[in-house]
Order: sequence, then structure tokens, then C-alpha cells
Amino acid sequence: MTEDSARTVCLVKAFETAAQPGNSWSRADSALAGDRAAQEVGANASDETFIRRRAELAWETITSRQPNLARLKTDSNWHEWLGWVLVGSALVSGVLVDQVGPDNLINLTSLPLFGLLLWNMAVYALLLAEATGRLFGRPAAAPGPLRRAVAAVVGRFRGTAADEANASFRTAYWSDWSRVSFPLSKAYVSRLLHLAAAAFAAGIIVSLYYRGFFNEYVAGWKSTFVPAAARVVEWYVTAVIGAIPSLFGMPPPAPDELAALDLAQHPAGVGAAPWIHRIALTLGLLVVLPRLLLAGWAWLAQKRLQRRFPVDLREAYYQRLLRRFRGTVAKVVVVPYAYHITPQVVLGLNGIVQALFNSDARLEILDPIPIGQEDNPPDAISSPDLAARFVVFSLTATPEDEAHGVLLRTLQAGTRQGPRVVGIVDESAFLKRFGNHGERLDERRALWSRFFAAASLDHAFCDLTRADAAQAFAGLGFATDS
Repeated sequence: MTEDSARTVCLVKAFETAAQPGNSWSRADSALAGDRAAQEVGANASDETFIRRRAELAWETITSRQPNLARLKTDSNWHEWLGWVLVGSALVSGVLVDQVGPDNLINLTSLPLFGLLLWNMAVYALLLAEATGRLFGRPAAAPGPLRRAVAAVVGRFRGTAADEANASFRTAYWSDWSRVSFPLSKAYVSRLLHLAAAAFAAGIIVSLYYRGFFNEYVAGWKSTFVPAAARVVEWYVTAVIGAIPSLFGMPPPAPDELAALDLAQHPAGVGAAPWIHRIALTLGLLVVLPRLLLAGWAWLAQKRLQRRFPVDLREAYYQRLLRRFRGTVAKVVVVPYAYHITPQVVLGLNGIVQALFNSDARLEILDPIPIGQEDNPPDAISSPDLAARFVVFSLTATPEDEAHGVLLRTLQAGTRQGPRVVGIVDESAFLKRFGNHGERLDERRALWSRFFAAASLDHAFCDLTRADAAQAFAGLGFATDS
């Protein structure tokens, strides 16, 4: 779907899942939107087509009742003028960076020029390493501090809630949209940063030519460490500043020209004009042109994502809507690990499934996985058409990477299609044995929480023998019919 359609889908999702005041949205409204969409698109329509059309019909109903929400569809989580301000500031900064020292001297080893080249080479190396990693299946790296800072500044310009009644909905929408649109935001911010880097280098080039046109400059270098520095400077000037211009017909610096750059031996220096040309060509070919190409690539990625926006329809909210559209029931699989399921726990698990999905949901409890069989889980938990996958542990057990960790990694590797695996830590046996000792209970929960965090696995702590156990799953993204 397109970015515009995905925005509508996320708006409706946030409105339906966030707490709504009064009768602004009911279960009947949700069912009516789904039935109308199913009638319009037909039984053979794709999942994406149904979800998109249902969201459009639901949003029409929502905005007819609350017209003040309509502008949210056109609000962006970035503003183009902020990008141009960033690029313009980079250009001005490049112009203001003074490459000229006292006595109208252009120091060929000055930090702004050398640092700019070194920084860009490092960026290219990181981008190449990231691209190579993706070819070998390595997950994409998290955004760096600079990208996060730009995204944070842009994010501060989002619209705010007009009243408290809509605050939770807007918060839920922006939170979900920020997560869903991360690839698009990444491409947008990357384009800005590449353009800013190109503008900064272009500003330095403009500054050198402007100053050199109205003033007479000389070029050279100085160093405290001679003659060791002379060899380094000779390599730098020849291999870096002199290599690129030689591709355009400028002869590389001759040995006598290099010797004349040493201001300790030749205080007068040499004319700066050829060196300004060399610096401009070097920056243009090593910084400006590659950065513009990378910005163009990011722009193409941005446009591609805007036309084919990635929305994960495997999420529980969409799966609930699709089950109603397809006329199927939710199937949930539970597998215990080294844990005996009692009849009371079965009732508790059944209540959780009905609360998270609906009364027609089908629960299947698999045989417990014994210790030593962690790398051989049952095939039923890998079925892609499940509504949820739960693995049950006992709070009385101590999580171990050689046992519990192997099981979780095996399950995650074998369940890449369909819903994610969610851990359930049953507290019933612990509470029965030790009672409700707050400090001891908190310590045990903290131990398991650290274990799940290391495995990047969602989890819930609950007493599966209690009727209200489903409340522990409130923050895990299960969208119920209510």
C-alpha cells in the first residue's frame, strides 16, 4: 500500500485500540466497517486490499463524528523546510570555515580539510560494511546518534492533542506510526545528512575561490616534528590532494614543488592558485559527488517506500480483522517447558486466549518440552497460520542460557513466519510455596526479566490459576475485540 493508505490504516488502528470517550467508536462500528469493506472488495481480495479499504471506510466514519481529527492524515512527522534549513546551515558553515591562516596562508594540512576528508572516508567505510552485512543476512544496524538527533528534532514539530479525550489516541498513533515508518524516516534523514555533507564541502570550495579571487594567497605547511612530518605531508599531498586532479589533466606536484611547500625552508610559500584547484577537485570528487549520489539513492528509496509502504499484517490487530474477513478462528498454541500443566492452569490459559481474542478461539496445549530437548521443539508451534505462540515457564525455575536460552533461540529461528513467540512465566507454584513475599517475588521477576531482555522476547508474569491473568498481557500488543 502507499504511504497515504498506511497512514490511514495506522490512524484507524490507533483509534480502535486506544481508549475512546463515550460512544465515539463501538464494536458494532468496527464490525460494520469490516462488513462494508468485505462486500466492496470481494472474497478474493488480498489481505492488504481489505485492510486498506476497511481503514478508509472507518476513517470516514470517525472524521464525520470528530472533524478535528481529519487534519491528522495530512500531518507529517517531518517538515521539508527543516531539511532545507539543515542543508542551508551546512552550506553557510562551509563558507564560514576559514582555511586561511595568518599572512594569507592556506595550510594544506589544516584540520577542517583533512578532518572533512577523513570523516567522509569513515562514513563510506561504514556504509560499505553495512551493505556487505545485509548481503550476508546481517540485520540492519540501529540509527546512529546523528540520525537520532535529527529525527528527534523533526519529531518535536508533531501536532499536539487538542483535548485530553484524544490524547491517548494521538499518542498511540504517533508511537505506532514512528515504528512503522522507520524505514521511510531513515531514508529521509539519510538524504538530509548526505545533502548537508555535500553542502558543507561545497561551502568550503566556494569560500576558497571567493577569498582567493579578491586576495593573494600562498600555500604551504608547518610542523613541529620535522623531518618525520615531511614524509607524511609528501604522501598526503601526492596521494590525496594530487591524485584526483591528475585525472583531469593537472600534473601531479613535482618534487621541487613539494619541497617549496615546507615553510620552514621556504617561508614565502608558493602560489595557492593550483592548490585551490586541487583542493576543489579533491573535495568535489571525494565528498560532494559521492554524497549527492548517496542522497539520490536515499531519495529513490524514500519514493519506493512511499509507493510500497511496509505494513506488517501479521500483527494481532490485523490478524483479528482478517480472521473475520476470511471467516476463520484464532488458533493459539501453548508449549510448556519442563513444566506440568494442571487443570487449573488449563482453565487460566483458556481464559487468557478468550480475553485476548474471542470466545471462538481454539487453544492447543502441546506436550511439555523436557530438559535436554530444547533444540527439538514440536512442529506445531512453527505453523504460520497461528494467532499466537506461547511458551510457558515456572517462576520457581532459574533461567539458564544452556537450557532456556537454547529453547528460545530455537523457537525464534523456527518461527519467522506468523506471530512472534511470547513467554509466560506462571507464578502460581511460586506463590503457593513461598507466599506473596514482595521482595523475593520482585527479585525472581527481575531475574527472568533480564533473561527475556537478553533474548529480545516479550513476556508476561501472571498466576495462571487466577481469573484475571489476562491483565498481564495488556502491554504486549494483543488487540482484542473490545
